[in-house]
Amino acid sequence: MLKPTFAAAALALTSLAALPLTGCTTTTVVVREGRGGEVPFRGLYTKVAESTFKNGRRIRVANANGAATVRIEPGKVTYDQTYVNRGELKRVSQLYVFNPGNVHPVGGGDYEIVLSFRGMAGDTSGYSPDRNNPRIEAHRLPGGAWAIDLFTTDNNGVIGILELQ
Repeated sequence: MLKPTFAAAALALTSLAALPLTGCTTTTVVVREGRGGEVPFRGLYTKVAESTFKNGRRIRVANANGAATVRIEPGKVTYDQTYVNRGELKRVSQLYVFNPGNVHPVGGGDYEIVLSFRGMAGDTSGYSPDRNNPRIEAHRLPGGAWAIDLFTTDNNGVIGILELQ
């Protein structure tokens, strides 16, 4: 399956409006990118593991078994997922932004970025946006590669931890 460009994702996001707190529908939303925010770990990362929790307990969610990528660009992060739910292939794309002041070195060459949720597009209804307290932790691996962790909480209180490389 081909990944859309950011321009295509932005176009899809402009067809969204006030998203209901419990799902994804076709509406309209204004997307403003972060300013600046150049980071040394910009690039496309692929999911290697995912964990989800609610009320302190590990839970299973349908989209955790699918494929996911995170694209980090100056001032923006795009989280794309594909997964199978009840025999149907589903796709969700979520956009986050950040400014240079949101990028914090945390020692040892690692970083934390506090993100702001800007919108979601997809072909699934009832998907709860991962809009609460989103952040990225970037860790330098031996050899110079990066490991990226995306932390999110959806509107139902489900905490997601996505590990990418």
